[in-house]
Amino acid sequence: MKTALYRRMRQLVSRVGAGIVICEIQQNSNTTYRVYDYHRKDAEGNLRDLHVEKALEVSNLSPLNTEFKPMGKLETFQDYSKQLLITCPYFTTNKIAVDGSFTYNVSKDSFESIVVLDGSISISDKDEKVTLVKGDSAFIDSGSKNIQIEGQASYLQVSV
Repeated sequence: MKTALYRRMRQLVSRVGAGIVICEIQQNSNTTYRVYDYHRKDAEGNLRDLHVEKALEVSNLSPLNTEFKPMGKLETFQDYSKQLLITCPYFTTNKIAVDGSFTYNVSKDSFESIVVLDGSISISDKDEKVTLVKGDSAFIDSGSKNIQIEGQASYLQVSV
């Protein structure tokens, strides 16, 4: 199992490009359309169903009219900077760069997801402390108060 998983990961990396990491942020959905399945079989030994036509029906295959630039200006504070990358009806994503520490409150309207892009940070409140490094992620409950971020890192901050 471990060897097969490793092989599939290597195939994915070779298709995307060496050194490239994809962080997919998307709206919540209970629908999955399988368009390729690596010839996996179900419990009875049959190939699992693919949903190519359904996937095509809901796909937007038109080129995007965007320059793929951040939507907001870089805001610089004492020990961190913040830049709005994207906002839409489903989520908002900021890029944060921290070199030191700062404290903030999470909106009561949404939890936050943190994904570390580079470096390491510690996230703490009065009860708990967790350290994250490149590739790690964490959720912070909506309405959380006095969240302390400390370290030297860049990370994505996502809310819905």
